[in-house]
Order: sequence, then structure tokens, then C-alpha cells
Amino acid sequence: TGLEQLDVLVFGGPHADLGAAGVAAGPAERAEAPWRTLSRRADERPRTNRARLADRLARANEGTPAAAATRALALQVDAQRRSSPFESPAQRVEIPDEALAAWRDAGLLDGPAPLARSALNDLAALCVEKRLVAEGIEFLTPPADRHWPWPTLERALALCQWELLDVDAALERYEPFAEEGGVRGRDWWLLAALRAQAGRAEDARAAAERARSDGARAPEWEDAYRAAVDAAGDGAGPAGPVAPPVRHGSGGSTDPHDHDHGDGHDHGPGGDPAPGDGRDPR
Repeated sequence: TGLEQLDVLVFGGPHADLGAAGVAAGPAERAEAPWRTLSRRADERPRTNRARLADRLARANEGTPAAAATRALALQVDAQRRSSPFESPAQRVEIPDEALAAWRDAGLLDGPAPLARSALNDLAALCVEKRLVAEGIEFLTPPADRHWPWPTLERALALCQWELLDVDAALERYEPFAEEGGVRGRDWWLLAALRAQAGRAEDARAAAERARSDGARAPEWEDAYRAAVDAAGDGAGPAGPVAPPVRHGSGGSTDPHDHDHGDGHDHGPGGDPAPGDGRDPR
């Protein structure tokens, strides 16, 4: 389909699974006149070609299950602009509200298309890395609730709430997910850090022990957990929440596209839930 040519514009970098299943390529378009191509700056030509490709995919998939996702993709690609070569791949990605709204709507469909699932997973990581907190909460919450539990979105929403220094809201979001058995590997460190910041030292230690028993590492979340536990141990009680030490989107990982739980399992909505399976855990 040519979809692999567009991964950097949505996902912030090469992606192992673009969710291309079910996306029709559509008929090849006539190449534009050479003089028109040459009239553009050399660094603008790839962007123009990608925009034409995304528009072709959107038109080819009208009326199909992939229609909403390819429309969102076209909006996302059209929003991209020239960026500094010194920015990271994720920093170069523009995430306009119009495209986020389209991805949200694609994610709200019954059994969202693979493209919508993979895009929302990576857009969740990008919202965290770029600290688009309000946008993350607004646009990721509806599909996360509709297809609960959705591991990557639950993690991103908890991190967004933590960014707002609202660890109670972060725990309200993340603890039901843990109670359903959704937390694994390094994400136990996220839960440990949140509980420690909320002054729940005993519960925090229990989560940390689970992380250690899994052999999981998440240095930044581990540091946040230890700092909060140490502050409470000084007798002064909880020091109050501090912003999460987030880098590279996924928080405890150095790879912004590492959305699984550290065990290699699928990171889309839990088991591709049937319509109505999702619920608001709150």
C-alpha cells in the first residue's frame, strides 16, 4: 500500500507493525509533470509525495472498515511541516487537534482497524513525550474507555495525570487496570511510583516487589519511587507529587515505540474486544 512510507509522520519513526491489514492501496496515480516537481524545494518533494499517497489511501478506503483510520492518516500527513534536523523524530511530528480527533473517532469504532490501533498506540507515546497533556486526556480517554483495558492508552493517561501532579487521578485510572491483571513487567514500577507519591508506602513497596520478581527495570520510575519512599521515611510524610521523569514517550523505556509490557505481548485493546466490552473503569 505504500503505508510504510508514512510511518515517520504518524509514529515518530520506523514501526514494526503499521497495522496495514485491511488497507486498500487504490489505483496508482499519474505522476505529476516533472516541471511541477522541480519547482518545489528538494526537501519539500517527499512531503508532497507522502501527502498525495495518504490522500490516495483515504479515497481508496472510503466506505470500508479502514475509512476512518485512513482519513485520520491523511489529516495527520497534511499537517506536517519542515522541521529542524536537530529535533528527534518524535519532535518533528505535528499532532494537530483535527487529526487527533479523527484518530479518536477511528478508535471508537467497534473493533478499530489495525491502522487505528497502531496509530493510537504510538500517538499515545508521542503525547507523553511531547507533554501534550490536555490533548492526551481529551483524545485518548474516549477510545481507552470504549475498549478498556487498552494497556498503552491506560499508561499514557496515567502519565498525563501525573504530569498534572494529580497522582490520585492517575491511580484512579491505573489501579483498576492493575486489578484486572493488566499491569506487567516495568509498569509495576509506574504503579509503585504513583502509590509512593500518594503516600501509600506499603502498597508502593508491594508493587515494587512485583516489578523485581518480574526482573523488570524502569530506572526513571524506580528513582521516582525511591525518592518518594525515602521522603516518607524521613518522618516528614509524603513530600507531595512531582512531575514524572518522562523521556522517549513510554516513560520507563528508552524506545518511544516500546508499548508492550516488557514481555513482547500485543499492546492493542485487550484481546480486540467485541462491541460493548469496553467500559469506563471509574
